[in-house]
Amino acid sequence: MILLTKHVGAGIIHLLGLDNKTVMNKTSLLWELREARLLLDSLIVKIDAKSSVDDDEDFAISIDIEHILNHICSGWHYRKLPIEKVHSISQDEYERYATSVPNFGFNLKLLDGLDIDPKLRNES
Repeated sequence: MILLTKHVGAGIIHLLGLDNKTVMNKTSLLWELREARLLLDSLIVKIDAKSSVDDDEDFAISIDIEHILNHICSGWHYRKLPIEKVHSISQDEYERYATSVPNFGFNLKLLDGLDIDPKLRNES
């Protein structure tokens, strides 16, 4: 069991790109995670204060959650960039990092538009 744990742990470290050749940019990662936490805490308070959520509020919640995910995604991608690079990225790079959901290789799956209003779907 110990060998399996070490092997799985090493595999996870490799999958996450954090082998001994990589120095994690903790400053940028933690900043983004803290921003996500503040937004999440605020969203929880906002939802908790409502007796019910109508369609307009549901749409606003989806925007808030997307903002939270933007910070989580950015933090994940920034963790491997030197802090100088993070501070000098272009708008296009920022948008790519913020909207590119990491494929961790575990059991997470991206599902396209399951809860999107059919009127808003971009179907060809």
